[in-house]
Amino acid sequence: MNINTKVVLGVGIAIIISSALLFAVLSLILLSNIDGLEAENARHNVQRGVADIKEELEALELTASDYAAWDMTYEFMETRTTNYTATEISDDTLFRLNVDFMGLFDAKGNTVYFRIPEGADPSAAKEEIALYFLPGKFFLSHEGADSTRSGIIKTGHNIMLVASKPIVHTTGEGPVVGSLVMGKVLGEKELDSLEERIVAGIKIIDLSQDLPEGIAELVTNQKGEFETHVLNGSSISGFTVIKDIDGKSSFVLFVYLPRSIHNLGVKALLYFLFTLIVLGLLLVLALLFILNKVILSRLFLIMGQLSEIAVKKNQAARIKIGGNDELAGMAAAINKTLDTVEKSSGEYEAILKSMPDAYFRISANCTILDFRDEHNVISDFLKPELGKKVCDGLPEEISARLKELVKKSIGSNEKCDFEFFLEPVNKHFEMRIARSSAEEVIAIFRDIGMLKKNELELKKRSQELEKARIATLNIMEDLTETNKHMKELDQAKTDFLNIASHELKTPLTAISAYIEILDDYKGSFTPDQQQGLDVIKRNSNQLKTIINNILEISRLDAGRFELNFTELKVEEALKRIIENLDILAVNKGLALKLQLKPMPTMITDTMRFDEIMNNLIGNAIKFTDKGSITITAEQDGSMASFQVIDTGSGIPEEKIPNLFQKFYQVDQTISRKFGGTGLGLSITKRMIELQNGSITITSKVGQGTTFAFKLPMQPIKKEVEK
Repeated sequence: MNINTKVVLGVGIAIIISSALLFAVLSLILLSNIDGLEAENARHNVQRGVADIKEELEALELTASDYAAWDMTYEFMETRTTNYTATEISDDTLFRLNVDFMGLFDAKGNTVYFRIPEGADPSAAKEEIALYFLPGKFFLSHEGADSTRSGIIKTGHNIMLVASKPIVHTTGEGPVVGSLVMGKVLGEKELDSLEERIVAGIKIIDLSQDLPEGIAELVTNQKGEFETHVLNGSSISGFTVIKDIDGKSSFVLFVYLPRSIHNLGVKALLYFLFTLIVLGLLLVLALLFILNKVILSRLFLIMGQLSEIAVKKNQAARIKIGGNDELAGMAAAINKTLDTVEKSSGEYEAILKSMPDAYFRISANCTILDFRDEHNVISDFLKPELGKKVCDGLPEEISARLKELVKKSIGSNEKCDFEFFLEPVNKHFEMRIARSSAEEVIAIFRDIGMLKKNELELKKRSQELEKARIATLNIMEDLTETNKHMKELDQAKTDFLNIASHELKTPLTAISAYIEILDDYKGSFTPDQQQGLDVIKRNSNQLKTIINNILEISRLDAGRFELNFTELKVEEALKRIIENLDILAVNKGLALKLQLKPMPTMITDTMRFDEIMNNLIGNAIKFTDKGSITITAEQDGSMASFQVIDTGSGIPEEKIPNLFQKFYQVDQTISRKFGGTGLGLSITKRMIELQNGSITITSKVGQGTTFAFKLPMQPIKKEVEK
């Protein structure tokens, strides 16, 4: 079933269902209202029929009242003169009064005069009427001059309207001398006249007779005064029960109306349904035309172009369709997809061409469906062709293994691989198999000869590395032993220095005392003696410094170094230190400069502060031949920042990390010239760090060196690191 048929069926069914629902709803609403209007009209006509009968009865009562209260009638009942009956109640008079009979009865109910005019309603049989007006009938007796007896009676086969009035004087005085009765038969003529007035059929049925089928049930189930009943598809009736002159429910008045409104409503609905169907068909045709013009024709065009692209395998072709609606958007999306497919196909083709492996697409029975082997990985041996089985060119054992793996991959969707060696070409191959569909697999052949060669080389190198690792472990073991021995030597050296420094300190103290005594008599010395004394004094001080450094470093190593924090006024301390060292700088032609920013008093170990500054400034003087040495100080947050900047020869960058090591000398020739143990900077760094400070060095060869260190403004205690 094509789209056109589906659309027609879909729209047609929708229209039919919608039309049926709409017709059912309209029928229910419209016919319900029409039936209600018809029932109301029928009840209204019943009311009109009853009203007309009452009007007839009232007119009859009025006529009877006029004649009963007429003095001539009263006189006739007294005298029985025939002149009255001949002149006043002749046939013409009764025709003029529109009555079918007139009777005069005395006070006892005996008939005085009874007349039915010639030409009256044939149903007005005198015998049947006379039998009804027998003495003792209640409407022939009146209690007073104003009483009235009127209603409907049944005389044989006749239904009549009767009115009875007492005969009295015109003034209403005197005794009641009898009764005057007038009657009118409700026959065909009268009913026809009534039908003309209310424009409906009328029928009066006597309830004492056998009623037609269905009438008795309607009367029995009557709920209201006026009821309706649909007799058939073409008419509706309204009815009501009428009481007779005795007050008994004796008659049923039926009014028959054609169902013209209902029939018109049904016709209107049928016309509406027909119009709806015609409009629906036109709508289907219009929708089909629009659908075919705007959508289906363009959709078929897209399908045709796609089919042509698929058949010709022209990946460069694209869908061409005009417009800017959803179909145009779909065509654009298809073109983008084709672009992606073309790009992916190109990439796939490039991958197949560039890959160093052989690609085979084979069926479940190992038939070659497609293959690519751009680098002749295995084609020279297999000689593959489309439709040929890939197993045909392989040794039996390898062929059986290949069939087994193809079957396994298709059955379980597992990726399989195995390696094999082809003796004819002396090559190692790896084959990987993966399922691509329910009946096909992709097989990749890869030459792994170089890989195998590399594996052997790697194995050989691994063995060599293992030998080297063992040798390295042996060397490390030797180094560990050597390190242990070096530590022992270092400890021995430290112990020796401690002993030596303590042993040297006592004689040095004695020497210093004698130098001071000699210094008191230097005024009597010759220049040579004075020069000798200065040499002794200088070397004695140098030896004292060396011994103090050795003791300091020993205390630091032993963890017995203590700090004594006191207040330090930085400016006073620096001026005092520079004043003490200025003589050394002047002797070398150097200038000592102090650049100080205002600083508050700091809490530190003043003796260690002096020692740190003496070490740094002393080194700067020692290793600077010309220029100046600048000392700076400022507060940097919670730290005090200091710098010692010289214009000396500088320190090579590679030697800076070793400056703070014990006994390290940058230049042994300078050390021999100026002396020193190589402990000063090590002690300085450890004393700064012991106070939670830090020290850094920046230097350029030929330009100078800067030692920068920071100390807390307030002490932060720290344990001495051993």
